[in-house]
Amino acid sequence: MNAIFRSMIFAPGERILHFSTVFGAMRKVIQYIVDRSKGLVTTLEFNVTYPITNDDLVESFANFLNDNERSDAPIRIALIDHISSLPGVVNPIQRLIPLPSCNCSNVCQKGAPGYYSSIFNFSRIQTAIKFSK
Repeated sequence: MNAIFRSMIFAPGERILHFSTVFGAMRKVIQYIVDRSKGLVTTLEFNVTYPITNDDLVESFANFLNDNERSDAPIRIALIDHISSLPGVVNPIQRLIPLPSCNCSNVCQKGAPGYYSSIFNFSRIQTAIKFSK
């Protein structure tokens, strides 16, 4: 993820979307990009408070995206936790990933290593994942 984020070329006004439960190292990479851009790139943090049902999480995320949609500040990349670090929760990414893909160029999924990461079938959501040059 570090290499992906740091190799991207961001345009002024673009935003990086991430969950509030993002892994600490990724939060630092995102902050590095913002700092390096001298504030021309900003972050958009989706605040997650657990416990929350999968249905409520998906609905809340969809509402958050709608409330924060701005043509002058597009979301360039969204980092979505599959398995959050603190607390360790498996999020319904099959339902979350398609949501920002309508509004941004790239969607990345981050999962903590372990059992759930190894059994996840990405082919079920591959049509929702888009990559730009």
